[in-house]
Amino acid sequence: MPRDISLLSQLKINERTEGFLKAVGETDFIFEVFNNDVQFDSVGGVVMTEGTAKLSQGIIRSIITPIGSNIEDPRFGSDIGGLIGEKLDQEQFARARTEVIDSLIHYNELNVDNPNSDEVIETIDELQILQDLDDPRTMKIVIGVTTESGKALKVEVPQVNNDG
Repeated sequence: MPRDISLLSQLKINERTEGFLKAVGETDFIFEVFNNDVQFDSVGGVVMTEGTAKLSQGIIRSIITPIGSNIEDPRFGSDIGGLIGEKLDQEQFARARTEVIDSLIHYNELNVDNPNSDEVIETIDELQILQDLDDPRTMKIVIGVTTESGKALKVEVPQVNNDG
């Protein structure tokens, strides 16, 4: 039976479990409250991300996911990582811009029926692609969007690195 939640830390023998939620099932693993990717509320329910926070996560995920790596949707993601490693000229900046915009368009197509208008992009208002001229292995992307509900959102994609 597949599980949706990964186990995060192993419970030490005789460790107090106050402030922890013990995983149910055949495991000695625990989840620390408000200290991991999976968050829980005061009654032990999983806290779901929604609204502009969910949109922000989706934008970041759509850009940093290598295109073709999502087996459920091979079109999801971008090839921005393929541009890292050499200094970007105008043609490469244009390609990077296209990669980001295409990934956001596809992300939005997946959300077309989303009833939460805070989670759907209406317009892309700003797109900055920055590279450290002294270190071409890094790239920073800043995106400004307006949601269908009219909220402005600025998303800074965590610095993309290519250390290889």
